[in-house]
Amino acid sequence: TVAMLDELVLAVAAQVKNRTGVDLAPGNAAGNGLIAGGTHTHSGPGALANHSVRYFWAATDIYQSDVFDILVNSLSDVVVSALNKRVPARFGFASGLAAEGSQNTNSFRRSRSPYTATRVAQQNELRRLLGVFRVDEVRADGTAKRPLAVVTNYSAHGIVFDVESLFFSGDCLAGMERAIEAQFNTPVVALQFQGAGGDISPRADGGPKRQRIERFGAFLAPQVMGLWQSAAAITTTQPALKMLDQRIVLNRTTLGYTGNDVNGEYPHPYGAVQCNADAPGSGTCVKAPPPSDPTDTNDNGHNENDSFVPQDTRVSVAQIGDAILMLQPGEPLAEHGLRLIEDGENLGMNRKN
Repeated sequence: TVAMLDELVLAVAAQVKNRTGVDLAPGNAAGNGLIAGGTHTHSGPGALANHSVRYFWAATDIYQSDVFDILVNSLSDVVVSALNKRVPARFGFASGLAAEGSQNTNSFRRSRSPYTATRVAQQNELRRLLGVFRVDEVRADGTAKRPLAVVTNYSAHGIVFDVESLFFSGDCLAGMERAIEAQFNTPVVALQFQGAGGDISPRADGGPKRQRIERFGAFLAPQVMGLWQSAAAITTTQPALKMLDQRIVLNRTTLGYTGNDVNGEYPHPYGAVQCNADAPGSGTCVKAPPPSDPTDTNDNGHNENDSFVPQDTRVSVAQIGDAILMLQPGEPLAEHGLRLIEDGENLGMNRKN
């Protein structure tokens, strides 16, 4: 979810268009969309983060264009294959709360001290939220023919493996995907979309790490299947399919901070990292230096291509029937996810959707 850069998604969309003629780039005239999700792992392929996110080089290695191109080619192959294999399908979704106790699969990894007990209870409910989206191929009469995919939304910062691991691994969320696929007698794609898990760690404790990863999936897969069974078709006719996105410049004004100096609410003009919930003046933040290339502002007035941390981002909203998907990159915290849901409710959205 860190290295899933906007540039990567745009490069895949461009290659898919060159190969198929189908335009999936943001804002295309046909209203198509390409949603890229990451499970979040500290053991994935690195060298993808370019000069717009130099802070992450410490975790993902220095950018290498050949590695970037290999991944773009591989992802494009998957998208082209999916486009060529499209069939009539129906969609359904359901949500519930994941089990606690002996089968607990996540917990907070940051202090809840900044929040009231009532707010922590609300964050805990979001932490446990397990969403399931089912996709079935249908016959001409609209009845289900076979399951195609199970898309899940769950929050867990996938770090059973960490920097000491020399394995390529999708970590515990990939273990969840494998366990879900094993529930079916025919080939089914399981795809996990990370929730607001920036401050939520995976559990399924005890034993060697690889066993913990598989145990994580073994705990969650039956719960996913229960929700999958209950997920009714959104509609028997063509559901509304829409996707909108917007590029957001990340500065103190657009993010709503008050004051633009060292005495303001957020005294970091070019951003900062590792601040957690500490006060701005606590000294724990790693303050981003000014961008080093003054010519980067020539295109639009913003240093989004030469910076220590991102100076812009893209946020999206997708609609499939009554279901609403709110999409953004990075590692949003539980409080951030909760505010998104609450703001959506203020606009008339149903929390269950």
